[in-house]
Amino acid sequence: GGAMMVLSSLTSSPISRLRSSWEKVGDKSLADFNFISYLLGQDKNFKVYRQTVQQTSSSEPCIIYIGLFLTDFTFICDSKPIFCEENPSLINLERINAVGSKIWE
Repeated sequence: GGAMMVLSSLTSSPISRLRSSWEKVGDKSLADFNFISYLLGQDKNFKVYRQTVQQTSSSEPCIIYIGLFLTDFTFICDSKPIFCEENPSLINLERINAVGSKIWE
């Protein structure tokens, strides 16, 4: 979440308008900033970020953005009922599998 907070701050309206300050940022730092902006961009529901995380091997360290994880988790829980609609006395295994798959990612 830290990188997302820094990016959000740097792209906020008051900071992005500091043209003379941005002109003093070095080319390498600006290239890094643009890459992080691309990687963590919210376009198409964080598509680039999601693809990058999926391509990260389990042996590589990776700290996920918890905000996105919780959003996905909430969507799963809100969109799939706890109990089966056909038989309300049965637990909805589709929901259990979806939650488990999200945690396993």
